[in-house]
Amino acid sequence: MAQNDTKSFLGKSIRLWTAIMIVYALLVSIHKGEFWPFSIYPMFSQAGQTWVRALTRDVTDVPDSLLWTMTDREDALPGKPFPLKLVHTHRNDLANFIKRSGTWDKNRKQGLRSLFSDQLNSRKLLVVWVEGKAKDSTGEEEGAYNINYIPFAYLSSDTTLLNPYHHFHNHW
Repeated sequence: MAQNDTKSFLGKSIRLWTAIMIVYALLVSIHKGEFWPFSIYPMFSQAGQTWVRALTRDVTDVPDSLLWTMTDREDALPGKPFPLKLVHTHRNDLANFIKRSGTWDKNRKQGLRSLFSDQLNSRKLLVVWVEGKAKDSTGEEEGAYNINYIPFAYLSSDTTLLNPYHHFHNHW
């Protein structure tokens, strides 16, 4: 009798898992290969929300008058791209550091400088805050975004300046 109960339980378990996998396969197939409740990618569960990144530009040869201009085009940013790999930092980590630092006191500024300390003897850097948001779906092409590049901080060997024209805390 115990053997029949075990076979019955095993058979029910197999049927249940088969049904779950069929439902999952159907959900994945109609959601472009990803069913978000089971997703490890936040881009699926946070779709449509504003996203933020940070990037850095080498502005050693750029006049000060061009530093603080906000733009919606990356190619309009002053200076040349500065690869964060040189300072062993990922752009998401830099963005999180900036975003989570509510008050930019002397210690926070020093923390930002310390990320780039080895590079500041030979160059001037501009940390740029990047905000992206999906465009309204009123006739726009699918997947279109509004992206703003906002200069955040200027760093040189002896200077740290935050953008005097933009108050970042209002966005967070």
